[in-house]
Amino acid sequence: MRHTTTLLLGLFSCFASQAQLTNGSFEQDGAFSTDGWTSTCQEPGAGTGGSPGGGSWHASLAPGHFKGCFPNYLYQPIPDAQNGARYLLGAWVRCNGEEPCMGGYIGIGRTNDGIIEVDDLAGGQFNDWTFIEIVDTVEVDDGEDAVVVLSAGSIGGPALLVPAYFDGLQLDLAMAVPASASTNIQHYMDLEQRTLFISAGQEPINDLQLFDLTGRRLPLTLEHTSATTVKLDLNGKPSGAYFAQVRTKGVQRTIRFSTW
Repeated sequence: MRHTTTLLLGLFSCFASQAQLTNGSFEQDGAFSTDGWTSTCQEPGAGTGGSPGGGSWHASLAPGHFKGCFPNYLYQPIPDAQNGARYLLGAWVRCNGEEPCMGGYIGIGRTNDGIIEVDDLAGGQFNDWTFIEIVDTVEVDDGEDAVVVLSAGSIGGPALLVPAYFDGLQLDLAMAVPASASTNIQHYMDLEQRTLFISAGQEPINDLQLFDLTGRRLPLTLEHTSATTVKLDLNGKPSGAYFAQVRTKGVQRTIRFSTW
């Protein structure tokens, strides 16, 4: 793709649906699965423990190396993707906190005579589960297919192939992403009271979950001040950064906030 990719790190947009991707959680019937995904040379590994709000598994992808498996991509075609269409692609990404990795990266590429081509990949080296998003434009010629591409980077040789981890892949048309006037999720952190306020416009909030940066789900003290507004009491929890996953009838959004 010959264009600029926008990376939104730590900012979470509304995905209207997740029907564009198959098996973005790498899990089927409670077991690890790569159904819907294809590797260019090395099959991904099964990692136990999912991303915040995810299931029980994630995919482990080794970097490519110039003396063997290169490039090492994990990819999936985008059904019926048209040239010029804009997509919002998001994923949870992390490295192993004890061993440095080249990083986890995502992008939208294309197949050309059976070869995967991708101009821009966005991501980075994160010790904790981090949600990244890109807005990308499909550019395909006749006979080419658009694909979602995952990569753990590349190194010179087969040594130190520390993998990156991926989970919770989400894809939707960018034109369908902006929230309507009735679903406008906003939040405000009152540092003095250590209370997080969340409003969903005119949409009732059906569910809210709280996670720390390691992806561990935390107990919460929640009060509905109205059908569309809640406040979350964070007194007693350590100062730091957290994720709050908010669900309404038609939208799910993950908010990152800090208590300092």
